[in-house]
Amino acid sequence: DEGSRSLCEALKVNKTLLHLYLFNNHIGDEGSQFFGEALKANDTLTALSLDKNNIQDKGLQFICEAMQVNNTLKTLCLSENNALPTTKDIIRANWSKNTEVGLWK
Repeated sequence: DEGSRSLCEALKVNKTLLHLYLFNNHIGDEGSQFFGEALKANDTLTALSLDKNNIQDKGLQFICEAMQVNNTLKTLCLSENNALPTTKDIIRANWSKNTEVGLWK
């Protein structure tokens, strides 16, 4: 997750990168916290794929909090992570208000 920290520091000031695909990179809850912080500050990224990582309930919570303030991310892929089905249902319900954001393929 230390690599996530460095990448997310750069994402906070990013003004050019639109799509970022990081599937199967062993990103866990700590890394998700860094992504949550970056998504709160980033107003350029439109697509983020974190498929096939090790994101659990706590990590999804960090990302969900960020999505409450991020208005530019239109596609978010989180399939094949380790969150409980009930957590996924709660997140789907909260994000259904923003029809442009999809969680699971």
